[in-house]
Amino acid sequence: VTVLNLGDDAILAAAQSGQVDLVFTPTEYAGASVPNMKLVLMDSIDSFCVNMPQEPEHDENGMLVGNNVTSDPAIRTALNIGIDRKTIIENALGGFGKPTMNWAEDLPWANSDLKESDNRVDEAVKILEAAGWKDTDGDGIREKNGVKAEFVINGRANDLQRYNTAVALAQDAKKLGINIIAKSTPWSEARKIARNIPTVWAFGDYTPQMFYNYYHSSQVGVNVIHNPAIYRNPTVDAHIDRALAAVTDEEMLKEFRAAQWDGVTGPKVDVPYLWIATVQVPYFVNDQLDLGRLRVGERGQGMGILITLDQWQWKK
Repeated sequence: VTVLNLGDDAILAAAQSGQVDLVFTPTEYAGASVPNMKLVLMDSIDSFCVNMPQEPEHDENGMLVGNNVTSDPAIRTALNIGIDRKTIIENALGGFGKPTMNWAEDLPWANSDLKESDNRVDEAVKILEAAGWKDTDGDGIREKNGVKAEFVINGRANDLQRYNTAVALAQDAKKLGINIIAKSTPWSEARKIARNIPTVWAFGDYTPQMFYNYYHSSQVGVNVIHNPAIYRNPTVDAHIDRALAAVTDEEMLKEFRAAQWDGVTGPKVDVPYLWIATVQVPYFVNDQLDLGRLRVGERGQGMGILITLDQWQWKK
């Protein structure tokens, strides 16, 4: 097996010319006709989200962290309930995904209480208005204390689906009076500055250890990718600590679910991450290549399908 790292612009040409037998394809190309190849969709545990820095902008050891817009809970809550995830998925991912408000929604430690309806525009607008975010100059963008409801989201330059998600989210957020500026940025840069400028993440893991990495306050600043939301909630920390110290699966699952929402506090109301979609992963596959029984895998920038590599065989 030879694995090639192709840019998005080269993928369709490589498939149509017969250079590859299997290729992870951007959703824009999924409807294309490719000789001797079929489109295969793999369900995944990976979800796209945008980190929402919880603290106002400030200097930390010479680095700018925090965000003066996303640090306002009204902005985060309004986006969470006000955006239309289904429309965003259609526009950004060609419909290859399902709306989500939670990480690892289909895994056993997910808390189903985080699920609720979105596109509640009127309710979102009332939250913004009550918090002082008003469009006083008529330009369609709300402001508060001289600060515009405007911020940048970096989409990963070598992952068109993530950039397209930032673009589609920006378009949808306009109805709330929130101006999001989507930028295509190299991942090496986007992740370094994510605690200041939000970026689109693809989170997915079979272990809830990942929840510790991205929600526990002790992980703020540990490295450039851990807890980019600068999320600090001592109650959530305590739930996570108890989950990691649990001696039974039942206790562990109970505490991880409580870390997401225990009826009083947690990510459900704090919204450190704006969850958008659990993605499906499209591939063009040679008609003669049998991939075996596909499992729900990690997206892994297209590498997730290798999970069944031991089952692959050529049809005779």
